[in-house]
This record gives sequence, structure tokens and C-alpha cells, in this order.
Amino acid sequence: MALKPAGGKYEGVWINELKNGDISYYINYRDEFGKPVKVQVGKKTATSDFSVKDAYAN
Repeated sequence: MALKPAGGKYEGVWINELKNGDISYYINYRDEFGKPVKVQVGKKTATSDFSVKDAYAN
């Protein structure tokens, strides 16, 4: 998995481009104990129009 930051105003959002052309979006935050957590919040596929803006809204 090669995550790269979305950048710009979408701080905390990471993108993973899959071999089949789909794009997975992850958010990065710290939990109540200060431990970093990365969670997949959506995936853009041929049938889904999920975007980095949608990931940032989560």
C-alpha cells in the first residue's frame, strides 16, 4: 500500500491508487490516547463517485 497525502486544504486525507484504477481514501487522526489512527473512509470506483472532498468531510 503506497499512501500519499492529498495535500492542499485536505490535510489528514491520504490517497491510495489501486492497480485496477480504483482510489481508496483514508483519514489520519489521533485517538483519545494520542495514538495515530488511519481509517479507510471511502473508495472511488467505476460505479462510485466518492471524492477527496467527501473523505475530508468525514
